[in-house]
Amino acid sequence: MGSKLSFALGEKNEVYDDPLLVIEWNPAGLAHRYTQNLAQTKNALIAMIRLLPDCGPFPAIGTPSTSIFSPTAKGATPVYQVVVDVTAALAQQDNW
Repeated sequence: MGSKLSFALGEKNEVYDDPLLVIEWNPAGLAHRYTQNLAQTKNALIAMIRLLPDCGPFPAIGTPSTSIFSPTAKGATPVYQVVVDVTAALAQQDNW
């Protein structure tokens, strides 16, 4: 059983025990991506992550985080593979 994340959502504290993908954005790296391709803004990267199969916004209710995403295992794809797929998509320079 994995560790649990406790967070405040409004005035109610929630405990979330599913895996999460947490991204620490690198402002210099984002600026470099943007100079290489004007379409690669932080918002475009966030949208790309949310559009990937099995990786949605977190929390699902309320205002979603721009750094925390919720990978889910659906079908034969395990959660760790979803995280690997998202990481690979972000690492590609020409996936746009």
